[in-house]
Amino acid sequence: MTGKTVTRAEIAESLRKKCDLKREDAFHAIEIILQDMVSLLKKDEEIKIPLFGVFYTRHKSKRIGRNPKTMEEAVIKPRRVVGFRVSRLLKTRVDDACKKKK
Repeated sequence: MTGKTVTRAEIAESLRKKCDLKREDAFHAIEIILQDMVSLLKKDEEIKIPLFGVFYTRHKSKRIGRNPKTMEEAVIKPRRVVGFRVSRLLKTRVDDACKKKK
């Protein structure tokens, strides 16, 4: 994987420039959005962002796993995980961008 990690600070800076906001207001907006997303996911609600994708939670059952280092079996407790389903448009745009790089 050869990508750059984008931070909250970089997203806030981009928002600040594009929307002519104060730095603090841009950071605050990002934090509000992320807090709202977490709250919705905690309630098992889907977050649909048109033309981007869907964030969702799913429940994983208890299962037997294995420590790859020691090969010792262990019980993995049931838990909820967050998933993301990409929209077709975003997938197409990313695929097209990758093809252009080659």
